[in-house]
Amino acid sequence: MKNLSFYAFLALVCFTFNFSSCTKTNEPLPFEEGSTELLQSFIIQKNYSGKYTIDFMLNDNAEIDNVKNPYTNTNEIYLYSSNNQSNKKEHHDIYDIDGGQIKVKVTDTYSDLTSNISIIDDDYSAEGDKLKKYSISGNSDGTSYILDFSVKDGVVADYVYNEEEEEHKVKLKYGKSSKQDFSKVFLKEINKPLKIAFVNNKNNTNHITLSRKPNRPAVIIE
Repeated sequence: MKNLSFYAFLALVCFTFNFSSCTKTNEPLPFEEGSTELLQSFIIQKNYSGKYTIDFMLNDNAEIDNVKNPYTNTNEIYLYSSNNQSNKKEHHDIYDIDGGQIKVKVTDTYSDLTSNISIIDDDYSAEGDKLKKYSISGNSDGTSYILDFSVKDGVVADYVYNEEEEEHKVKLKYGKSSKQDFSKVFLKEINKPLKIAFVNNKNNTNHITLSRKPNRPAVIIE
């Protein structure tokens, strides 16, 4: 079984922070016709209360089972081919954060493809944070993901790639900004996890320091 990027969220990272997209209607991405896979696209979101959800856009005659594996604390989502008429859109809750981490495993039983998504986050709402809401979305090919997010007024967002950690960092700090809604596409390399983390900088009078838990939320797609 090949491990591909999770085609199911995060972005599983506008994540409403119900995850709702900040810059556009919160819908899964469009999909090219003719695919043999069951999944078209997905979007993972977090709402203001801290609850995570995942929405799928499916091909015809596809069904979903969503179960919690108590042994691995993983939300296991299985896509099946079905002769029954089924909904093309599916909305599912993701079970509560366990130990600061959410794990989602999406398996397309038709193509035998599996994606693993990990979200590292604090178990509290977005209220009081620089980040208001965010979502991460992707298509079934698992090659690219879109991060949409909104920040509070007066917050600046910068993008940095840390080569040593092999992680994309979205740095948030207070400053002059002309917008609150952001969107960025991230490409995933084959056989290499895609890692995205928000870094919350704390502004002091003379300099900027990092908060106690700066890299939250963080998303790892394998």
